[in-house]
Amino acid sequence: MSQQSIEVSGDAYDSVSDRALHLFQMSRPIWWIHMLLPITFAVLYAADSLNQVFSVTSFWFLVYFSLPGNLYVYGMNDAFDVDTDQMNPRKLDEDTPSVMYKHDKINMALILLSGLLMASVVLLSTDPLVLVPLAILASAAILYNVPPIRLKAQPFIDSFITSTLLLPPIAAYAAIAGTLPPLAIIAGSWAWGMGYHIIGAIEDIEPDREAGLTTTATFLGRERAIAFFLALWLLAPALIALESLPAAALMSVFTVGLIYTLWSDRELKDLYLAIPFINIAVFGVVIIGGVLKHV
Repeated sequence: MSQQSIEVSGDAYDSVSDRALHLFQMSRPIWWIHMLLPITFAVLYAADSLNQVFSVTSFWFLVYFSLPGNLYVYGMNDAFDVDTDQMNPRKLDEDTPSVMYKHDKINMALILLSGLLMASVVLLSTDPLVLVPLAILASAAILYNVPPIRLKAQPFIDSFITSTLLLPPIAAYAAIAGTLPPLAIIAGSWAWGMGYHIIGAIEDIEPDREAGLTTTATFLGRERAIAFFLALWLLAPALIALESLPAAALMSVFTVGLIYTLWSDRELKDLYLAIPFINIAVFGVVIIGGVLKHV
């Protein structure tokens, strides 16, 4: 992907379809599964009947957290990340699912509108267990990216707040079951999400330093960041094992992938790009278990 102009006018697109394609790419379609698969998992295990599985509530979560939800989360990130993206080879790599943001009012309006659409969940549920996680996610996308707060420039807080991407399946579970998932599952998944954030942050150390951005990875340095990353991915299945040994075994696939990557001295980018496919395999098995629960 060639580097594009950072500042562009409102007529930077040749057609509406060009703008639509750019926004679609900005939503990171390859990463949609990071929300859709856990949401599917949450719905299947929260539901007591097939009617709940195929309910309007389940449909809303799956539809919203495809294009709209991802455009909001990643669009906000891209809109305020230009200072680092313009000097980041990983963002410009054809093999990496990234896209340079184009500044104009229409793009920002559509990104914000996609975030506001999250509020439509009130048509389905007014349960605080559903509304509060989604409100936190909506706020986190702003607090993480927008100056002067910009929590992505606060070591350790940046990794912690990135795991708010796990809030949609938590809210979906609560919307179906009327209660939160087990605490051990939430804690283990949160630790895994923090570790996943650090994979990308390690690859971004040099451009982040050039842009004056202090992240967990730039603060720790590559070697200590990898150690912290490994500790989180060892902690994640250990916490989940408190609730479910089979689930912990599945989560351990990620840890094994990390250890193999480090042992074989391959680039962490290889693991970063492989994770969507690992997710498909792991959550595929889990989802089959959830389907069989209703047979």
